[in-house]
Amino acid sequence: MPEHEDEMIVPAGERGAGAAGVNPSLRLLLPQLGRNFDATSEKTRRLLGWSPRPVEETIVDTAESLLAVKAQPA
Repeated sequence: MPEHEDEMIVPAGERGAGAAGVNPSLRLLLPQLGRNFDATSEKTRRLLGWSPRPVEETIVDTAESLLAVKAQPA
């Protein structure tokens, strides 16, 4: 099961017919539970010469972007 399986559970009163307690919007993901999907950027690096941005730079840019959006009047 996923780390956050509790997010998939729907309270009994909110269950639809046959939903078996699972959020219907997540039903398509059920066959994928427990599978390991290893993915790397190696091919992108090799073929395109791409490299990811440093984590620190990404975090700072994200924070600055969020602050800029918050600063805009609604």
